[in-house]
Amino acid sequence: MIRPGKLLLVLTLAAAITGCGGHKAKSSSSSTTVAPATSQAAAGATIDGALAVAEVTSARVELYSIDPSTRGLKIAAVAQVGSGGTFSLSAPSAQGPALLVVRGGSYRDLASGQRVAFGDPAADPTSLDDPRERVLEVVLAEAAGAHTLNPSALTTIASRRALTLLADDADALEAKQVEQLHLDLAQELGLVVSGQAVDPRGLAPIAFVDTSNAAAIQARPFAPEASLGAILAGISQEAIRLGMTDPRQLVDLLAADFSDGAFDGAAPSAKAGECEELRLGAAPFDPSAGTQGLADSVAAFMDQNPRNASGEPAATFAPLL
Repeated sequence: MIRPGKLLLVLTLAAAITGCGGHKAKSSSSSTTVAPATSQAAAGATIDGALAVAEVTSARVELYSIDPSTRGLKIAAVAQVGSGGTFSLSAPSAQGPALLVVRGGSYRDLASGQRVAFGDPAADPTSLDDPRERVLEVVLAEAAGAHTLNPSALTTIASRRALTLLADDADALEAKQVEQLHLDLAQELGLVVSGQAVDPRGLAPIAFVDTSNAAAIQARPFAPEASLGAILAGISQEAIRLGMTDPRQLVDLLAADFSDGAFDGAAPSAKAGECEELRLGAAPFDPSAGTQGLADSVAAFMDQNPRNASGEPAATFAPLL
């Protein structure tokens, strides 16, 4: 049994693993949906939104311009996050691909009820390859314009997938590809309405721990906002199942896992055609953590966690599971 206090995120080189798609894999889902609210402009970005976490304190949002050719990052704007998790950011000269990063401060975890700190590196990242552990991210194909974005675990996982593809695909940050990889992730996790995947970047999840949301959840349990809320609660519960004290660490692992386009316990290696097996401490990372393990954890949150204030059992969400 892994002791929570000794968890380490490490990568160990392994032989090629079935399902590890490698850096050059491209999205293939045919699902379509409406992209996050955006209006185009010649230059300059305005971004409003809310973090998909509860009771945020002292966090900040940073917008970085991305140079795809060098993988360089240049900070374009910074804004503090309000107590309700909302933010508004303006970058008058921003244009081209960009990365939105949430760091610093803390929030209250859905499943445990404990306060969890966001990562806050001592230095601002200057490259996509610089460490950005335990943060939230959203990747944008084009910063210019007005956007409504809601950073979450899902947008972070999709961001890491896009930036992995960029290593071998100069077109990885084109608008259609960025949207499609968000839809692929949504399809994988069951964030689907009427057979169509929903881009999570513009979704504000309904919190299952808030009793005031019970009526809305009961009325429309498969509204995309409710489905996203259930998935996020499941990720939080999954961290508990895996013996982790920091759910942000699980998001980093899931992001590394999906960087090859599939939840399979492996990530693309720097060596072409090979993969790296993800590990949690001394043990292999559960390859089902993003699939059946997550489904089981959504069910456990609904049926066993007293913080579920929705009044709905796991049976209601059987199609999602």
